[in-house]
Amino acid sequence: MVVPSETIHVGIGVLILNTRNELLLGKRKAAHGAGTWGPPGGKLDFGEDFKDCMVREVKEETGIDLEKEDPCIIDVQNDIFPKEGKHFVSLIARVTLLKDQEAHLIEPHKCLEWKWFGECNLPTPLFQPVEKFFSRRLFWNVAKK
Repeated sequence: MVVPSETIHVGIGVLILNTRNELLLGKRKAAHGAGTWGPPGGKLDFGEDFKDCMVREVKEETGIDLEKEDPCIIDVQNDIFPKEGKHFVSLIARVTLLKDQEAHLIEPHKCLEWKWFGECNLPTPLFQPVEKFFSRRLFWNVAKK
């Protein structure tokens, strides 16, 4: 068993929709949640603005540039990962790309692949914060507004 850390991290996941209303998800490899599908994102650095973190993490992981986009935080969750001894406050953000961009596998040690998914063909299993979010909300109805 992993000894829990008393540190609570702030994590940000960015749900990116392309112009065809498809969601970008990556198959997690190395971090907690390995083998699950989740959006690009990561930990907020000390002193970092939320939007700056979103733009940085998405660019580092996928090569997608959100500089001209306007990501919006749509959910906040308390996520505890007992197996890994981790505790996160997770911010879920949404952004719709103004122009489609290709996702590149920039960090193959963290992610096996990136794919775009429609509302009716989401992969399983989903990363815990994303699963919790989708179980409570009608994401595509929110995304279309």
